[in-house]
Amino acid sequence: MMALALAAPDSAQMHQVIAHEEIKQGNTNGAIAHYRKPMIVKSRYLVIIVEECRK
Repeated sequence: MMALALAAPDSAQMHQVIAHEEIKQGNTNGAIAHYRKPMIVKSRYLVIIVEECRK
């Protein structure tokens, strides 16, 4: 995860990792904010968000 944070701190994958951690800590609003960021930045990462919502 550290390599991802350094290489692509604003990537969809990084936001997915942060959102997952927010959910584990019970911060739903924080998770939603991180899930929305990739949709704004690059809509092609919508698949990642949908997959996480199905879990």
